Amino acid sequence: MGMKGKKRLTKAVALLICMVFLATVCCGMSVASAQGDHLKIYANKELNHATRAAGKVPGEIIVKFDRDVDEHQILLTNFRYGTTVKSTLPSRARVLKIPTYDSVDTMVKRYNDLPDVEYAEPNYIVRVPTRPGDTFCLLQLNRGNDKEG
Repeated sequence: MGMKGKKRLTKAVALLICMVFLATVCCGMSVASAQGDHLKIYANKELNHATRAAGKVPGEIIVKFDRDVDEHQILLTNFRYGTTVKSTLPSRARVLKIPTYDSVDTMVKRYNDLPDVEYAEPNYIVRVPTRPGDTFCLLQLNRGNDKEG
């Protein structure tokens, strides 16, 4: 193969690589546009789980106290507001059961006003989308292969 043949082969390979790349990008864009609202959640960084929330668990809030607050202080604060700890999450946030005479929004505001609280929010009910958020999910080779993958 002569010098001209090698140059043609190099150009053909480069053109083929560009075409494959463009086809992959265009296909990914069409998948992304088909997903629509599922991708919009990533644009809003602030309380992005709230945009997916289908509601709130009645009578429950999630509170995370600052790291330097001891257990005794947390117990006193919860006693003062009439809340009880339902569970503790791995992040050290606590799911609190609030008194029936108070609203979730009122208790969230009260806890957020405390200097020892990192955050307080309603215990949102979140629904997971049935379609994956991966824009290239349809291009995966093992898609739909439950046995191996």
